[in-house]
Amino acid sequence: MKRVVLLTLVAIGVLAGCAPRNAAEAPPAVANDAAPAPSNDQPADTPPSAGDGCDAVPAQRFVGEAYTAELGEEARLAAGATVVRALRPGEIVTMEYRGDRLTLTLDESGKISAVNCG
Repeated sequence: MKRVVLLTLVAIGVLAGCAPRNAAEAPPAVANDAAPAPSNDQPADTPPSAGDGCDAVPAQRFVGEAYTAELGEEARLAAGATVVRALRPGEIVTMEYRGDRLTLTLDESGKISAVNCG
């Protein structure tokens, strides 16, 4: 009997720790599937780039080229970025945003398939 009471109290304690402290922190009862309204600062399809030192538009001309370190450096200079990274398929990468970094996404054959800042 003591074991049942003890397990019940432990279960209540664990569940209480997962509950929100007040109603303001509680999630909405009905999920809202609507996308958030875009910010008025920039168009929805434009990544933040003001003053961050990278502009991927001039480097778009490298899409379809076979990646080499020299080509990556040329793309970095064209974009005005401080650093460049090449992402190969299946490669593990960090996801932090760096406005001064040019990212070259490569396909299976080593050709540049996308050019982005961040």
